[in-house]
Amino acid sequence: MFSKRLFCCIAAVCLLCIIVAGCGMFSFEPSASPEETPTEAPSHTPIETPIPSPTVPIQTPEPTPTPFPELPINEGLAFELPLIGATGFALRDMYLQDTASENAVGNNAISAGDAFRIVNTHDNHWWYVERNGYTGWVDNRFCMVNLPDIIPSIVFINSNSSHSVFTSSGYDIPGITNYPLYYARDFNGRLGRYEYIMPIAYRTAPLVYAAQRDALERGYTLVVYETFRPLDVQADVRNALYAYMRTNQAVRQGVNRDGWSLSRFITSVIIGHQKGTAIDLTIAQIDRFETHIIGNYSYLHITEFTEKEMPTQIHDLSADSIVLNRHLRWNRVQWASEPFAETMTYGAILLHEIMVGAGFGALASEWWHFDDYPTRNSLSNQSIDGRFYLTETVSTPPN
Repeated sequence: MFSKRLFCCIAAVCLLCIIVAGCGMFSFEPSASPEETPTEAPSHTPIETPIPSPTVPIQTPEPTPTPFPELPINEGLAFELPLIGATGFALRDMYLQDTASENAVGNNAISAGDAFRIVNTHDNHWWYVERNGYTGWVDNRFCMVNLPDIIPSIVFINSNSSHSVFTSSGYDIPGITNYPLYYARDFNGRLGRYEYIMPIAYRTAPLVYAAQRDALERGYTLVVYETFRPLDVQADVRNALYAYMRTNQAVRQGVNRDGWSLSRFITSVIIGHQKGTAIDLTIAQIDRFETHIIGNYSYLHITEFTEKEMPTQIHDLSADSIVLNRHLRWNRVQWASEPFAETMTYGAILLHEIMVGAGFGALASEWWHFDDYPTRNSLSNQSIDGRFYLTETVSTPPN
């Protein structure tokens, strides 16, 4: 009996050993709960993030303003309004001649700067004029015409006649900036309003008209700041800036930077402004306008406008205002291969395109300055010195 029980115990022990040994052959892990689900360890292999290339600004063309659907065109006129009745000015001393001939005699003298009313024309070379009750013929090659009388759609702002904006590197020039340098504004009998006196050499006037027509067709207008400038006023500006350069290092460096010099920006000698061939201007987008009617003629009167961004404020006499990176006399062929200065804006390039397209030459040191060089050269030996002031107009409405 005992041996039977012993055998059963031994058998049970052996069976238990077998079960335990068998369990040791397998590994069972409890199912992990969702919260305990192991996350895969992040890879330690560095991921190379591509470095973006430097952003090159894309020169997005400025939107072109909507051009006028139909510009007023007065048939048979060389300008917007008739020349007859406009104010002219003598560029030099001359006589009112009896006939339209270079060999004609005259008894009544007019002086450089005298204003007269244009009564008639002959052969595009002579004007029959009236001044203070006296009449006679004058050679219009030596005369200027008042631009507001014949191209009134232009915006005229003669800042030097009210508060000069001449500066240098943004600095006010003592005794010049914000001061009126001369007076050139009166009541214009043709336009029926006060307007600046803005004369230009008569041979240069068609170029101005062509430029304004181009600007208007693009939805812009010319904004003229100065045409004729008295020589002594120009000398005063030059001398004031020269004195200021001696005391202000920033101004001195701004004028002389990169090989430029004072004479490239302002001088005391006779230039196009004294001969009536030069014009200082900018360009503006037209925001609002009216159509005015004078007699049988109509023209646009710009009432609101926004000037385009330029490299500097107009009349900043420094290297900030340059058109080219070096001084280069005007030559259309040479300029065509010369890059603009990096500071030239869209507006400045547009102005350059319009003015050069109309026949003007440019100045490498001033984005606002243009000159009719052929006409200027033709006046070289004509005793024209610009030593006078223009204070009145005698314009009358066209018939």
